[in-house]
Amino acid sequence: MKIKSRINFSFVTIFILILSFVCFAVIVYASNLVVENIRSYLYLSSHSKAEHIRTFVQGQKKTAVILAAASVYRDFLEEPKNSSQYPIIKKKIDDRLARTIAADSNIDETLIIGVDGIVVASSDRNKEGVDLSQEDYFILAKDEVFVKDLYFSGTTNRLNYIISAPVKDDQDNFLGVSVLSYSPNKFFSLVKIEDGLGITEENFLVNRNRFFITPSIFWGSDVILKQKSNAKNVVDCFDPDEVAYVEKNGYQGLREKFGSQLVEAKDYRGVDVFATHAYIPETGWCLVSKIDRFDALSFRSNLIITFVIIFIIAGLIFILISRLISEKIISPLRILKLGVDKIKQGDFDSRIIVESKDEIGEISDSFNDMADDLKKTKLALENYNKKLKKQVDEQTKSLEEDKNKLEEVNSDLEQKIRLRTADLEKNKSIQEQLIEQRTEELNQKVEDLEKLNKFMINRENKMIELKNKIKELENKIKS
Repeated sequence: MKIKSRINFSFVTIFILILSFVCFAVIVYASNLVVENIRSYLYLSSHSKAEHIRTFVQGQKKTAVILAAASVYRDFLEEPKNSSQYPIIKKKIDDRLARTIAADSNIDETLIIGVDGIVVASSDRNKEGVDLSQEDYFILAKDEVFVKDLYFSGTTNRLNYIISAPVKDDQDNFLGVSVLSYSPNKFFSLVKIEDGLGITEENFLVNRNRFFITPSIFWGSDVILKQKSNAKNVVDCFDPDEVAYVEKNGYQGLREKFGSQLVEAKDYRGVDVFATHAYIPETGWCLVSKIDRFDALSFRSNLIITFVIIFIIAGLIFILISRLISEKIISPLRILKLGVDKIKQGDFDSRIIVESKDEIGEISDSFNDMADDLKKTKLALENYNKKLKKQVDEQTKSLEEDKNKLEEVNSDLEQKIRLRTADLEKNKSIQEQLIEQRTEELNQKVEDLEKLNKFMINRENKMIELKNKIKELENKIKS
């Protein structure tokens, strides 16, 4: 793999590792932060709404108590039916009941039950004389205010809940019960989400039997008094210890006593949710606040998409930076390689120009110094070769001259020998006496000639050796 490819690969690998770690850390941190915010939000939202509902119910209970304590109610229940004043008081009661309904649009019906459980006055005249002695809102309201769960009223053909209060005389004797039948629409508006965490955030009320008494955003009003919720937070809401604590202390210190109260479980639809609850002691109801886990954590998808976009953009920028850096590193090396190739081809005048003060610049300077040294070495070798060639030429010329001289000597000697032989043949008879003497002289001269021949042969051998050395030297220079 080339250096440029290795640099780009290293940059991209480091970028992927770092950004992946950052993405993972941010997503985990954001998820934990969101879950913690959901805990706080749901808890505060649930208990805030619960406090609002409690205040609302307490106001309605106070209204029931005030009506029950009215003197006209006591006078009416104490007055015998056969009394002459009874019709007058009854007319006042009817007017009072009509004004009560007109004063509060949430009241659908109001009535007064006598001590025997018979309706003695009602905003619905058809209900007068009806025996309600077995109704819980009569029996349980003899000593204190009672709140009856949501029910379907046959009279109004609507859903209602009842708040009843005892009517007593000055000696605290039981005279009857004042009954107010309320529409749940106000509850529905109190429980309804205005601005929440997401589209699946939901608040609803369940009664002691865990039936819905407010609509579901998923299943509408059909769930009221028909659909149960046995989710974990509903079960926790009716825990006896928690109920006793809330009835005694309210919601203050509840989280410290029983934990965060945020559960991660399945709701009535079987969907995973974040949920919390708040018990309402005035009614015995439970307010449930929840949001689908997928909806609460849906931000992670947007976060992941955002990170993917950032990843792509940053990746392109990172790749561009890595290419620029690698190009900045590789470009001087490419110039250096080009210079090496020129030197390799014999261009010792080639130089590398790299304006850099880092290691690449130092290498370039070293290369240029090396090129200078090679050029000097080449010039020195050329001068040496010229000098050596000159010496060889001079020695060769000297040998040629010696050879010529030797050939001349040999030629003269041969000539003399021929002349001498001719003289000897002519003067054979004359010279026979001198043959021995001449033979010795001749032998001496032959010996001298042989020495000279040997000398010439040695010169020839030396000349051959010198030529061989010259060839060897030329071979060395070429290599």
